[in-house]
Amino acid sequence: MLRREDVCCEETNYLHEHKGLSFLMEFYDVEHLQSMDETIDDLIVYCQKNGGTLA
Repeated sequence: MLRREDVCCEETNYLHEHKGLSFLMEFYDVEHLQSMDETIDDLIVYCQKNGGTLA
């Protein structure tokens, strides 16, 4: 069974591997003005463009 800490690490690793964390840091000034749903949609698209497979 996965612990919460393990899942959190997997999510963070995914975002790091597919440049999602860099995206959020670079575009924070724009993204923080949008709704959470819009920001997540942008993040999904960005990660997919960098090899991510979540949809």
